[in-house]
Amino acid sequence: MRIPLLRGREFLDSDTSGNSRVAILSAETARRFFPGQDAVGKHLRLLGQKDWCTIVGIAADVRGYDLRQNVPQWMEGTLYLPYGPGASLEDGHVPAEMTLIVRSAGSQIQMEDSLRNSAASLSADAPIAEVKPMPVILTAATLSSRAPSPSLFGTFAAVALVPSAS
Repeated sequence: MRIPLLRGREFLDSDTSGNSRVAILSAETARRFFPGQDAVGKHLRLLGQKDWCTIVGIAADVRGYDLRQNVPQWMEGTLYLPYGPGASLEDGHVPAEMTLIVRSAGSQIQMEDSLRNSAASLSADAPIAEVKPMPVILTAATLSSRAPSPSLFGTFAAVALVPSAS
């Protein structure tokens, strides 16, 4: 997605082990929970979880849910977790769905066929619900400026964060 990393580091392969939980925060979320501080190296935990995450990076803000604001009012912040045993939602479950964003030079039909075949080769139980080109998603998000914008991407979890004192 080419979301710039402003400070810290990206995820490492070892971050998916679940042994040491890490997170990357959006810049706005870092400012909200750690005002006037560098959040890299600080700790937070998801509401309802006992394990703390170490913040290893700060990413630029994106408008993944709403075209008018970086973090919609119904969210407390945006964070990224490496997908592995430590990636969980507020209820402690690993996300059951995922949105992939793919850049392709081929036609939508070719890309959709390729994605469905790739998913089926990995797991016969991994369905692809829908494939939409980005112009269609953006058009739907901008149709009515009075109506709430539909979600652009579903990859970011809406979470409640609890920063540590350290």
